[in-house]
Amino acid sequence: MVRLVYSNCTEELLSVLAERVRAQQASDGPLRPVRVVVPTAMLERYVHLGLARICGIAANLETMLLTRFAAQVVTESGRARVAAADAIEAMALSLLLDDDFLQHPDVAPVRAYLRSVEGRDAADARR
Repeated sequence: MVRLVYSNCTEELLSVLAERVRAQQASDGPLRPVRVVVPTAMLERYVHLGLARICGIAANLETMLLTRFAAQVVTESGRARVAAADAIEAMALSLLLDDDFLQHPDVAPVRAYLRSVEGRDAADARR
C-alpha cells in the first residue's frame, strides 16, 4: 500500500517516516527490511541520516529510487515494458485530473491535498 504524507517541513515528514519505520519493524520484526522509495539519491542520504538521528540507528532499510521502484513493479507484474519518465508524468497527471479516480478510497489523502486550497485554479496548480 502506498502511504502519502505531505508537508512543507522536511522535519515533520522525517518524523512521520521514523514513526512508520518503527511501527513496521515492531510488527514485522527488526530483521525484515523496510522499503522506502525516494525521488533522488540526495534525498536517500538525507532520509538515512535523519532516521539514524531520530531512531538512534537506520538499520534494515531498503531504499530505492522511484524510477528503479517503478521498473521493478512493472517487471514483477510480468510485463517487460517500462515507461520513460515523461510518460509516467503524463499518466500521473491524467489520473490527478480524473475526478472519478480521485473518488477511490485509496487516494483519499491525495484528494484531500488537492482540495485543501481555495479555487479550481489553485487545485489545478497542485496537480
